Amino acid sequence: TLYRARTAAYAELHLQRETLRIMPGLRLFSDSGTRWIAPEPRLALRYKPFEQTAFKLAGGLYHQAVRSEHLLPETGNPDLPLTRSAQIAGGWEQTI
Repeated sequence: TLYRARTAAYAELHLQRETLRIMPGLRLFSDSGTRWIAPEPRLALRYKPFEQTAFKLAGGLYHQAVRSEHLLPETGNPDLPLTRSAQIAGGWEQTI
């Protein structure tokens, strides 16, 4: 049996300059099963050129813990790293 704890902490800053909001963030992810600590930087932008219109863009680095059964020496590999991905998303917000 593998006992493990997964924890995370997140901090975000909101900077506003006229029609542009910038929100940098950092999440620290920890998995005791793999003994990994993963920094995950994030950035979100919100541009509001008109009262009822906003454009949004966000991106960051994300991690996912390996399933416990894949870390057991009998059935898997205890040295597996965290799965990671870089993601980006955008959107348009319109109030009617």
